[in-house]
Amino acid sequence: MLVPIFGHGNSAQAAAYLHFAWHQATGQYGYQQHWVAEHHQTVVGLVTCWHDHLGEDFGRETLRSISRFYDVEAALDVLLRSQQLTGELAGPGPHELGIGHLAIHPLWRRQGIGAALLTFMQQQARQLSKQELTLAVHHHNTPARLFYLAQGFTEHYHHGRFIQLTRQVAAQVKEKEGPARDC
Repeated sequence: MLVPIFGHGNSAQAAAYLHFAWHQATGQYGYQQHWVAEHHQTVVGLVTCWHDHLGEDFGRETLRSISRFYDVEAALDVLLRSQQLTGELAGPGPHELGIGHLAIHPLWRRQGIGAALLTFMQQQARQLSKQELTLAVHHHNTPARLFYLAQGFTEHYHHGRFIQLTRQVAAQVKEKEGPARDC
């Protein structure tokens, strides 16, 4: 999904921008907006989230990273392609935490890392008082759809090329503080 936006079909160009944006720290593609799963100091997975409390700096810093990397004409093209694509995606509502960029290194898939990152996102949602996790998946991405369905997500609606999936945020289970006693 990011190659058409940032590389206009050129995966090396998209990767170069994403590498640049990651090191800018802030904005949608900066490292401060992502959480990583590591194994022996090697990143094996990552995830990000969006919600209604990100503030004005979030969009401004995303735009700044695009305008620093691309010349003016190319930056405008990136913004146009992004608008066309994101027009098919619904942003999270006030009660939702939107999940994005969940990716697991191919050698580390099917080992519980994706599920662990979703559990972490559920904890983030609780901290932000959100009641629902939401994400969009391309309708052709059957492995991702099946993974999310197995993680308790349900298909909420189809829009264009994407399917929005949602899952209720489970209440936090408190551990017992010793054996139960009758009163």
